[in-house]
Order: sequence, then C-alpha cells, then structure tokens
Amino acid sequence: MDWYPLWNSLRIATISCIIVFFSGIAMAYYVAKAPRFLKGVLDVILTLPLVLPPTVCGWILLLIFGLRHPVGIFLQQWGIQFVMTWYGGIVASAVVAFPLMYRTARGAFESFDETLAWSGRTLGLSDTFIF
Repeated sequence: MDWYPLWNSLRIATISCIIVFFSGIAMAYYVAKAPRFLKGVLDVILTLPLVLPPTVCGWILLLIFGLRHPVGIFLQQWGIQFVMTWYGGIVASAVVAFPLMYRTARGAFESFDETLAWSGRTLGLSDTFIF
C-alpha cells in the first residue's frame, strides 16, 4: 500500500495551518489597530479569497506563480517552482484558509476590552502575558 498521498496531505495541511494561524493573528492584530480607511481597504483585500470560488482563487494563483508570468519567471531563476508541487499546495490551501482565521481573530481583537489590558499593566504584567 502506498502511503504517500496521506503523508502529502498531512504535510500540506499541517504546514499551511501553522502559516495561517500565525499570519492570521498577526494581520488581524495590525488591521484592528489601523485607521478606518486603511482597515476597510485591507479587509477587502484579505477576505477576498473567502468570497471568490476556489477555482477562481486557483486561477489567480496560477496567473501569479505560473512559469510564463513575472513572479513565476523570477522564482524559476532561483530554482523555485510552485505550480504542481507540494509547497504550491501549501500556498493554495493557506490562501483559501487565511480569511477564516483572519476574520475570527480580528473579531476577537475588536471585542477585547482595553481596560483589562490597562489593569494588567498597573499590576506589572508584561504585554506578552496580557496578550
């Protein structure tokens, strides 16, 4: 029995979940603190894969990373190819899953009561501990 398909799926899912987890929290934190206009523009850009069909997201990724397009040509000069590779699958699954993590984390950051953080600072807690 060949275990490669299972191993490949688990590898792609694990790495993309780690990437989405940390990048989603980081982007949600900075967008929640951004000015209103910038928040609106970034929110549209970052949640676009959520409203687009997966085939359109895949087509856009092929346009960006394809071997006949500027980014793909640049990456190919460095020996990197995303199309039809397992790390291309990581990029694709991370792009599609990112808006779900981003919106959830942004909602949590926007509903956080800032007086709790101020209270923690008066007690001598670090920002990392408060986070």
